[in-house]
Amino acid sequence: MMVPFAPAPSRAIGRYVLHGEVASGGMATVHLGRLVGPSGFSRTLAIKRLHSEHAKDPDFVAMFLDEARLAARIQHPNVVQTLDVFAEGNEVFLVMEYVRGVTLAQLLKREMARKGSMPIPVAVALLHDVLQGLQAAHEARDSRGEPLHIVHRDVSPQNIVVGADGRALVLDFGIAKAAGRTQQTREGELKGKLAYMAPEQLEGRAEQRTDVFAASVVLWEALTGRSLFRRDTEVETLMQVLAPTAQAPSTHNPGVDGPLDTVVMKGLAPAAADRHASARAMAAELAHFARATPHEVATWVEELAGDVLAEGAKRVAQVESATSPAPNPLGMSSTDTHTALTGDVGPPPRRSRLLALVGAYLVFVGVGIAVSVAARTATSTVEGAPGPSWQPVRPDVASGAPNTDAGTSPSPSTMTSGTAYVVGSASATAKARPSPSRPRPPPQARPVDLPDHL
Repeated sequence: MMVPFAPAPSRAIGRYVLHGEVASGGMATVHLGRLVGPSGFSRTLAIKRLHSEHAKDPDFVAMFLDEARLAARIQHPNVVQTLDVFAEGNEVFLVMEYVRGVTLAQLLKREMARKGSMPIPVAVALLHDVLQGLQAAHEARDSRGEPLHIVHRDVSPQNIVVGADGRALVLDFGIAKAAGRTQQTREGELKGKLAYMAPEQLEGRAEQRTDVFAASVVLWEALTGRSLFRRDTEVETLMQVLAPTAQAPSTHNPGVDGPLDTVVMKGLAPAAADRHASARAMAAELAHFARATPHEVATWVEELAGDVLAEGAKRVAQVESATSPAPNPLGMSSTDTHTALTGDVGPPPRRSRLLALVGAYLVFVGVGIAVSVAARTATSTVEGAPGPSWQPVRPDVASGAPNTDAGTSPSPSTMTSGTAYVVGSASATAKARPSPSRPRPPPQARPVDLPDHL
């Protein structure tokens, strides 16, 4: 049930912000919510909150968690996506994608009040979408690849939303039947809406063709603009479901042709074995008829319920203006920024350190080469001037022969390659020059140490 939206104080719950109610049911309330992240990231969501009185009941909690677990396994554009489930104190929340749209129940009500039934191509297109979404649910598998055998059990106009983009989506798997579900239906307990139940569901049995029956009821009502089984009281409704006497849609809408009548009535067969074999099979039958395009469906929704869409947009604008963080990419860490911009989970600092070390190594090598070249250049330009403070050891000196070149500079060939030498000043050498008869041995050269961690 839709409720008037009243801006309420927002409530932060973990990484989500909870806002005002948009719908309420017997088990839970749906709120608008926001996921707010770093660097201005945010997303509008629908957050279902289990009623506080039910949150204390283990059966209700198990049902709620089952809904989240099952719906999360269904990935299809015609199924409302379940994104997260979490608990806060004694409350349990289910996070779903927010769909800007209108429920099929609202659209049918308005169409009936206007002229009785929706355009046939629109009805066919919407139920084709619904059947595709149901087939995705029926084929869903668990994390081990085992079939879940999901049966929705509550296909009805209230659980179909028609988006502003022209898509129809199935929602609310709260009472779905599935393998491995922790909460099971008790014997004699009915779940679902009587007016859309298949006969076997009233007997406590449900299979995937049970959903085909319910979808066929919805299609019949969309084509005729009236209720098929619903009566003034639940007892009367129950009697209609137990002994269905449905007339062909063309009885109430002459625009429906015979082949379409056949497809609808086959889906309404009292015995499950006589119905379409699957939701996909019925969708394939509908594909042979003229269907409205998503654009045409969106135009129809805008014409019929533009005020509802506008009100929804207003709600979202209020919520987003109240919770949108200011963009601040510089407030992120370097790792977060790198990940956000490139999608690379690995942080970049290690790469930066490697580049820095390579750069430092190249700088030291360059300095060493420059010093070596400078030393060679200096020794080649001081001939005739006072010599350096050391002389190379000549073979004739080593053998005791007189040294006749005591004042000459060493030849580059006598310098050890790969080592930088530190040479004293010429003036200092002139003051303490040794006698020509006793040449001084060369001093020990001091190599410039390069860092050993490069």
